[in-house]
Amino acid sequence: MEKASIVRWFILLLALLCAVQGASAFNIKTETINPATGPLEPGQQVTARYVLTYDMATTDDLSDETFELSTGLQNPSWDITVYRDGIAVYTTKKTGYYPVLTEFEISYGEGDTELDLQLRGTVPSSTTGQV
Repeated sequence: MEKASIVRWFILLLALLCAVQGASAFNIKTETINPATGPLEPGQQVTARYVLTYDMATTDDLSDETFELSTGLQNPSWDITVYRDGIAVYTTKKTGYYPVLTEFEISYGEGDTELDLQLRGTVPSSTTGQV
């Protein structure tokens, strides 16, 4: 695998490092990355959008389930919307490399729940060839 492909996959995997505490289940419904092909160059703008469907492990308010996100992109900004049964019920903007969505932000009871994550950032420069 060439260096550009490794760097691309590393950034994308970090962009969607979702650690959900408890036994929640999530599926990736949509994944869109721009630029879609070619090597990523230092200083290049990257956008990624993921739509996840998920179920909370429990319905009580004390389960402390979270989504922990992470990226290796510089100056990351996250636009996040939670949909329940197709209706936007919560919207927030976050910055930083490791934003967390708490149970308060993601728990909306029974129904079809989706999390729309849009990430923007810049490919970092690296002297070691790794991001």
